[in-house]
Amino acid sequence: MQVEPYKSDGIIEIREMTFDDLEKVCVIENGCFASPWSESMLGSVLLIENYTNLVICENGIVSGFIITDRIANDSEVLDIAVAKDSQGRGFGRRLMSEYIEAMRANGIVHIYLEARISNERAIGLYRSLGFKDDCVRKNYYDDPKEDALMMSLLLTEN
Repeated sequence: MQVEPYKSDGIIEIREMTFDDLEKVCVIENGCFASPWSESMLGSVLLIENYTNLVICENGIVSGFIITDRIANDSEVLDIAVAKDSQGRGFGRRLMSEYIEAMRANGIVHIYLEARISNERAIGLYRSLGFKDDCVRKNYYDDPKEDALMMSLLLTEN
């Protein structure tokens, strides 16, 4: 899927993820999650047509990424992370905003995601972007075992 327009202010760029980005994406993934996706899992998403995979780069260096899928009129955030040294600078918000606008432009009705119940920072970001709390899934995550807050965003009326 083509995602346009990509936003860049000369220093920050959001673009589609490529195989050349995998090494840095893996470093970010491993630095952010106790149970990270493997390099082969991350690489496989680049081959799936109904996935949207974006990276945010600062001065040409990958600083974060988002991996999402689409089924019919719905989309789901499967993985999103920002490098530890780039957190708190709005990169997650910029990635999510770009993704949301791309999905809206492509006729997606709902976006779904889940977050660790303890991840107050991410939950606050999602709520500020209009996501609503749907339910809690008990013991959804492992390492450590934790509940997940399921959230959704309605983009258009049916």
